[in-house]
Amino acid sequence: MADQFRFGTIVFEGAACQTDQDTAKFVIVDSKCNVELLIETTKKQWNLCHPNLLISIMGGAWDFPVSNWVKEVFRSGLTKATKGTKAWILTSGTDVGAAKYCADSVFESRIVNEGMGIENTTSTIGIAAFNWLLTDVRNKLDAATNSSEPAIIVSPSSSDAEMLQTDRMLNPHHTHFILVEDNAMTSSHMNFSQGASAALHLRVMLEKEMSTYKTEATESDFADIMREVKPANLPDIFKGLGHHFDAVEPLPDWKQSHNNDTTFDALDMLRKWKSDDHKGATRQALIRALKKCNTEAKRNIEWQWRDGQVPVVCIYIEGGRGVLHHACEAVKFGIPIVVVDNSGRAASLLAMAFRSDGLKRDNDELKAKLAKIVGSSSSDEMFESIISCLKEKRSFWHVYSQESEIDQVILEAVMSAYMESSSRQLDLAQTWNRYDIITKEFFINMIEDLQWDDYNAEVRYFEERLHKALVNNQPGFVKLFLENGVINLQSYLTKKELQSLYDEVQDTPLDYFKDNLIMHKRSAGLETVGRIVHVLSTLFHPYKGDNKTNDEKDGDNINEKFRNPFAHLFLFAVINNFHEMAEYFWEEGTEHMAAALIASAMYKSMTQKLVGDNDHLAAIALKYENLACDILSESTDSFDKDTVHNLLLRTLTNWDNTTCLGIAEASLCQHFLAHDSVQLMIGEIWHAGLPVHMDVMSKPSITDRLTRAEKVAPHGKQNGHAKARPQSAKASVDKGKRKPTRRRRRSPFSPSAKVFYYTMSEILHVMLYTYVVVSNQLSASIPSWPEILLIVWTCTLIGEEIRQFAQEIRHGKWIEYISNYWNIIDIAMLILFVLAIVFRFIPATQEAGRILLSIDLFLFCFRFLELLTLSRQLGPKVLMIFKMLVDLLFFMFILLVIIVGYGLSVMAVQYPRAVDFFEPWDYFRNIFYVPYFQIFGELFLEDILATPSDGTCTNNVTAIGLGATMCPHHSLIGLLLLAVFMLLSNVLLLNLLIAIFSDTFAKVQEETDVSWKYQFYSITKEYFQRPILTPPFIVIVNLYRSIRWLLRILEIMKWHPIKMQLEFFPARMEKLIKLEEAAAYNYITNKRRQQYNQNLCRCYHHTERSKKRILDRLNEIGEMPMS
Repeated sequence: MADQFRFGTIVFEGAACQTDQDTAKFVIVDSKCNVELLIETTKKQWNLCHPNLLISIMGGAWDFPVSNWVKEVFRSGLTKATKGTKAWILTSGTDVGAAKYCADSVFESRIVNEGMGIENTTSTIGIAAFNWLLTDVRNKLDAATNSSEPAIIVSPSSSDAEMLQTDRMLNPHHTHFILVEDNAMTSSHMNFSQGASAALHLRVMLEKEMSTYKTEATESDFADIMREVKPANLPDIFKGLGHHFDAVEPLPDWKQSHNNDTTFDALDMLRKWKSDDHKGATRQALIRALKKCNTEAKRNIEWQWRDGQVPVVCIYIEGGRGVLHHACEAVKFGIPIVVVDNSGRAASLLAMAFRSDGLKRDNDELKAKLAKIVGSSSSDEMFESIISCLKEKRSFWHVYSQESEIDQVILEAVMSAYMESSSRQLDLAQTWNRYDIITKEFFINMIEDLQWDDYNAEVRYFEERLHKALVNNQPGFVKLFLENGVINLQSYLTKKELQSLYDEVQDTPLDYFKDNLIMHKRSAGLETVGRIVHVLSTLFHPYKGDNKTNDEKDGDNINEKFRNPFAHLFLFAVINNFHEMAEYFWEEGTEHMAAALIASAMYKSMTQKLVGDNDHLAAIALKYENLACDILSESTDSFDKDTVHNLLLRTLTNWDNTTCLGIAEASLCQHFLAHDSVQLMIGEIWHAGLPVHMDVMSKPSITDRLTRAEKVAPHGKQNGHAKARPQSAKASVDKGKRKPTRRRRRSPFSPSAKVFYYTMSEILHVMLYTYVVVSNQLSASIPSWPEILLIVWTCTLIGEEIRQFAQEIRHGKWIEYISNYWNIIDIAMLILFVLAIVFRFIPATQEAGRILLSIDLFLFCFRFLELLTLSRQLGPKVLMIFKMLVDLLFFMFILLVIIVGYGLSVMAVQYPRAVDFFEPWDYFRNIFYVPYFQIFGELFLEDILATPSDGTCTNNVTAIGLGATMCPHHSLIGLLLLAVFMLLSNVLLLNLLIAIFSDTFAKVQEETDVSWKYQFYSITKEYFQRPILTPPFIVIVNLYRSIRWLLRILEIMKWHPIKMQLEFFPARMEKLIKLEEAAAYNYITNKRRQQYNQNLCRCYHHTERSKKRILDRLNEIGEMPMS
């Protein structure tokens, strides 16, 4: 083997080789070597994956003129044909002709893919004649064989006449070379055709071997198969093995033990086959044994060890005698060929022969062209060979013309070679992700051709292909399998299968989330995925308690099915960033509004946590939010008002018992919350509370009982609506639209009433606070009753704030809580109040406590601005104030740099040796004091000009030491610094601040209506959940809640917190789901119809424009004078 195969590495250098990609591996082989051994050895030595596609490019061996559309065959055609495949591309390897065009184009696409982060799986292999290469090149290659030093080959230059023979040079853009050495010839007495004949012969044999190549079973293959074999079937299997098994070790007593340990004992015995001589025979014997027993392992062994035939296709561009000979040989071996028409010489001749009518043997034109290529002496023999191939295997001939797509022609050529194997065709189509060639009739014929012994084998076959499509992000095939009815998704998706999908998917955001968000290992349970979904959506955890892996779970748990499999696959697609697949599962699933809002929330979180194309993720998040709005609009047009409100407020049992409004709030879907239907419902809740015709949660609160005006109808007869059917949604809709609606009365327990109560309480609290501060009540050593009342009142506010914060922590939303502007103000003013009261009761800091209370009074008054957010006109202005304050904070950092720099310079100029006479605090104060007030017009010119108005300063060192004021030093530099500072601060920075404020104002003003509606929803929900008792009486409610929480901890009673949502009976809930499905179906259908009409109109206008241009051109030609 060492003499047959000599391996090495080539490094190309020169003007055309300036990247580290110009490094290739090579092997020098004998022309009569064993091709099968060559394949195995090169795969192992070069670490090449077994290819699932082999494309052989044959063409002109010299440079020939190539049209633009033929260049596309190399530039984009090969790229599309090999995309997603582990393809090998075979060429002649030389730096001229078709080989050069092919290798350069593939190299360019490889560089582009690497820049986009796409893994390159295509190998370009050149098979060249070693004897025909230049002497210098051969010597370098010989020296580099079986050596760690590479052979350095310089690309040709104009100064070297011999090196300009590019047909004797290797192309630098190949990844591998197989150099064929013919020892019977010497380079000094051979021409090109003689040198290429040996390489061509080996190439033909390699293509033939790859087209019939079969993979051997490995130890891991045995392990995978034996895990599927039931112990009861093992005796029959090993009987089929016969002497192959007995030669290793006697059979165990299968009758004594039929458990899983027996299976692994058998597996250990199978692993003892280490000899290469017996491995193939063992594989065949095991296949025959498994076929004799009617088990699921029979089908599994055929899937795992199906013949590993590599689909081979030959492409011909231009060329001469070698192309004609190679095409005939390929067709004889059953290899499909693709001829590029109008590319010249041999390729054009083959295309002409394919199109010839009736394969006439007296085709003089074809014979004449053939004689020009191969010569008159060989033309008749070659002609007969071509006609014979066309006659016997015409289906293997394919012609690519300018009107077709090269990747589609290649795919059709390969598929034609496997017409007798439907499963093989499906495998190829799925490998290339070309679902467009698979039709419904294909599945019908496939099921009839394969003739499964039982239905379970058929189901399992298609389930494996669906699994592959889901893992590899092939939405076209997922849609194909589900819509053709070959798979029941309800039966397919179990917890075990779903976890396998998450474990097998690669190179998706899921890997990043596992490593950075929750720090879990790669193969964790569904609990891990659920935690990721919870982190991304901030409120939804779909897999609580599923923290075990498949190996750790019991059989009943891992085979548990899901009630709504589309929802779980939708989450799978979203979390792995499979956009098209997620959209398909969203369309096919249920509860479309909730699913779209969840997706929007997750994509918005991805934009913050992932590094990359965040704009693209943000666009997808906005797209799903718009989808939710569109479904809501369709529901509003189709159903009555109460039905729409029930859709928004109903408890979503499939989405962690939340509501659409809750999801929209958590994901900041402001456009959804600003929808007219949502605002209409919020307006009714604002004035009258929740609707009273259904139960709120399981037990209504005391206030809800007081406002209940009618009893709930018995189960199955709620609110008198007719039973809804998706197929007749419009009929139900029209009936609902005609149903009169009665405006609900204002409730004294509604959010609007509570806002009034709390506002009156805050006004009284501020009045009491003002009285305590301005009436000198704080100077007494013993607090007065107003002060005591103020302290108690404010303590109830502190208790309520602590309760709200604890509630947000329990829901995992504490970050959102402390990010809210009003909560920040509440926390600041309450902490400041506690500090002020502590200082007030310490005699030494009593005055500081009074000052802090006075400052805190400003914050309590500023808190009234929240009431202005209820106004449609003033609410957005309050939002602008907070956003501008944030802008001002960042602006102050810029201004601080200018102030400090100017202050230090001025102090150094006006007061030299000031450090010796100024106190540190005074010096530090003057650095900021003077520049800050100069911005507002107080220029301190008397200090800069050294002309103090009172004449009290002195320059006497002794007097200054005794406390006299030091006179400033007059300098023109001080005036110059002041001029520069005023220019920067008052002109440049001030206008910059105005521009920042203008930009903030424009952004808020653009979304004024949306922002106000979102704030209105937030305030409505906040006051809906607040108790009716206001401070200081709210302490009674908090005490009651504390007792109820303690009883819930002790499991004495259940606690259902007050939420703005409705819980319906199962029959009514099912009806609402069907109604939403009907609305979603109408929306999706209308959207597809609009898209179809738009495409139709676009085609019509394009046709009209083309027609007009043609007519105008004809008119111009008609007006031209005849010569």
